[in-house]
Amino acid sequence: MLVRVAGNWRRIAAAGNPEAYVRRSLVNEHISWWRRQRRNLTVAGAARQSRDPGDESVSRIVLWQALSRLTPRQRAVLVLRFYEDRSVHETAGLARRRRAVALSASSALGVTAVLTIITAVLAGVLPGAGGQVATSAEAVLPASGVSPAAYASFDWCGEGPKEGKMPDLSGRDCLQWRVVTRSGDSYNMPEAMSVVPGEHEGPYMLVAAPVAITADGRKIAYYSVKDGRFAVRDLESGQVRLAPPLFSTADIVKNGAEITLSPDGRFLAVGDATNPVDAQTDTLVDIETGETTVLPAGWQVRSIGAGGGPLVAYGPDRLGLLTDGEMRPFTDTAWHTPGWPTSDGTTVAYLTRPAREEASPGETEIVTVDAGTSETRTRTRLQRPPGDFFPLRMGPWLNATEVTAVVATPRSPGPGDQKPSRLWRTYAIDVTTGTIRTLDTYSYPGWLGDLVLPGF
Repeated sequence: MLVRVAGNWRRIAAAGNPEAYVRRSLVNEHISWWRRQRRNLTVAGAARQSRDPGDESVSRIVLWQALSRLTPRQRAVLVLRFYEDRSVHETAGLARRRRAVALSASSALGVTAVLTIITAVLAGVLPGAGGQVATSAEAVLPASGVSPAAYASFDWCGEGPKEGKMPDLSGRDCLQWRVVTRSGDSYNMPEAMSVVPGEHEGPYMLVAAPVAITADGRKIAYYSVKDGRFAVRDLESGQVRLAPPLFSTADIVKNGAEITLSPDGRFLAVGDATNPVDAQTDTLVDIETGETTVLPAGWQVRSIGAGGGPLVAYGPDRLGLLTDGEMRPFTDTAWHTPGWPTSDGTTVAYLTRPAREEASPGETEIVTVDAGTSETRTRTRLQRPPGDFFPLRMGPWLNATEVTAVVATPRSPGPGDQKPSRLWRTYAIDVTTGTIRTLDTYSYPGWLGDLVLPGF
C-alpha cells in the first residue's frame, strides 16, 4: 500500500493534508486484510487455540463497560492516542484544532483521566461486575497459577444466632475465606485464618482474621495458620512472603487485628491486637526485607502508597501523614473516611462530615490533600448522595478525578425470604464536582460475614 502511495505522492501532496490520506489508506488496508483473514478462518484453526477464552471475555466486558462511561470527546482522544499512536502532547493539540476550541484545564485533565482509565482496565484495577457473592467454592486454592482476585469473602455458612448463641460450625468449609477470581473461579483458602467457631465461653470470633487484596488483584495478605504470622501471597507465581511474628494466634482469636496492604504488595501494616483502640500501636512491615517501623501509639494505618508512602493513619477523630517517623495531623476533629494516594503518590483523598449524630449524608464533603505539604487542594460537597451513604472504606482511584468508596448495609428479609442479606455497593466520586455514580452491587444471604474487594 505504501508503495502505491509513493508512486502517486505528487498528486496526493497537491490535494493537501497528505498525512491524513496516508493514515486513511493504512486503515482501509488493515480492514481489507482483516476481512480476508476472517473469511479464511477455519473451525480447525479455532480449535487449536490453547488459551482459555474466559479471561479474555472478562477483560473485554470490563473494558467495554469502561469505554461506555466516556464522552464522545474522550473517545476521540482514545483514537488519537492509542489507535493513531499520537503522543499526549499531539493528542491535546489535535483535539483542540478539531473542535476549534481551546483546551481548558478541565479538558486537559480529562485527557489524563482517559489515559488513566484505559491503563487501569488493562492492569485490571477497575471494580468487577458485582452480583451475587459466591457462597461455596469449587476447590482449594492452588499453589500457583491463579488469576487476579475479584474479591474474598466468608459468610458464616448463612447461619445466624439462635437463642443468643452462634451455632457450632467447626470443620465446615463455609467458614473459610473464599477467593473468587475475575475469570469466575472460586476457591477455599484454608491456610488463611478465618473465624474460630465455638460457644461464648471458648475461643470465639464473630469477625474473621483480616484479609487484604492489592488493587490489581494479584496479591493477597492474610494470617497464615501454619506459620502463625501474616503473609503476602502472589496468586500467579505462588510466592509467599512472611511478616515477622508480631503477635500470637491466641491474640488474634481474642482481640482480632487489622491490616492494610500497599498497592504493590510490598508493605503491610498490622494493627496491634493486644491493645485497646486508643492505645493501639500499628507496625509497618517491608515484606521483602522484614524491616519494621512502629507508628506512634493511637494511630491506625488506613492507606499506604506504593513503595511505602505516603502513609495515611487515623488518630482520635482526625487524619495524619507519617513524616520522618512522626504523625502530622492534617484534619480537624470530625468523622473521616481516609482514601488512598494517587498512583504518583502526590495526592490523598478523604471523605468528611461533622462529628455529630444527626449529621446527614448531604453534609459529606470529598477533600483532596497534597501528600507532601498536607495542604488542602480541593473541598467539594457531595451531590445528592444516597440516604445510606456512610462509607467505611475508600478504594483506588479510577482516574485523575474519580475515587472509589464502598458502603455495606444489612437488608431485612423480604417477602418469602428466610434470612436477611448483606449488600455492598461501590461508588465512584468525582473530587472536582462531588457527583456520585454507582459502580457495582454485591450481595449474599446471611447474618454475618465480610467481603474484601481489591484495593479497599
